[in-house]
Amino acid sequence: MKNNIQKIILGIILLSLSYFSYAQQLSNGCKIIEKEKKFGITNSLGEEILPIMFDGVYPMKFFENRVIAKSDGNMYMIFDYVKQSSIGSRYGVEEALNPFKIEGGISKVSENDVIMISFMNKKGFINGSGQIVLSLTENPIMASSEGNGYLICRDDTFALLNTKATRLTPYKYTDFLGEWNKYWLLYAYNRWTFVDSTGNERFEIETVKDVKVFEYKGFAGMINNKGAVIIPFEYENIEIVEPLNAVVVQKDGMFSVLNMNGIAISQTQYSKVVATATNFKIELNDKKGILTLEGVETWEP
Repeated sequence: MKNNIQKIILGIILLSLSYFSYAQQLSNGCKIIEKEKKFGITNSLGEEILPIMFDGVYPMKFFENRVIAKSDGNMYMIFDYVKQSSIGSRYGVEEALNPFKIEGGISKVSENDVIMISFMNKKGFINGSGQIVLSLTENPIMASSEGNGYLICRDDTFALLNTKATRLTPYKYTDFLGEWNKYWLLYAYNRWTFVDSTGNERFEIETVKDVKVFEYKGFAGMINNKGAVIIPFEYENIEIVEPLNAVVVQKDGMFSVLNMNGIAISQTQYSKVVATATNFKIELNDKKGILTLEGVETWEP
């Protein structure tokens, strides 16, 4: 009789293993389970408390009893598997099957920082507990690629938010260029200004390279580390040739060679420019030649 019971138990275990191809243990006897490449959660009795319908279920490292469930490609919901409910007053149980999008992906979720989300074409912030930190808004919000917080735009002006979505600056910046060496490059005081992750402004920053190429309204230009525009934003492409301390710019399909101060080495526009170790190979129509850094052109016969 005892052997028969053991066989029955072993059969049940083997059957459950064949039904679920994956299981990850959680607390309270719950498990993340997989069936046919879909994920869900079962409780200690083996009952489904989060349907097996998600593309992924990820435990939240810093928040006990909570997971992030992924569905529909890049849509997410926070689920408390002990309370058996989705988290967040605005994204409660009634919205459980209409989850939000996490801007920047799951890797942005941490203990102290907020999570930027999208819902119904609006953006806002929640913390790891699902509490709303910054209400959803139609105003554009951009996340820093270098961990410098967020920019929020309202009435064509920008303000800086830190990683907790607390506003650090007034809405006073009228344009945005990009990021450089962990600084936002924002327009104020009739110039490009460097703003760090605490909202402090600087008119000059220390950098390995004194200039950097940015794109602005579809055109390339070059800024120095004092916020001055060295090459205006009117070119299709800009290539810095560091060994020659020069710049090759392209406009209307033609190429020009400038020095690092944005001054033309030659007034000629070429159909092709190729940098060598000491000078430039140039082409114009059917002619080929060499351009030196002093601006001397030598054409082949």
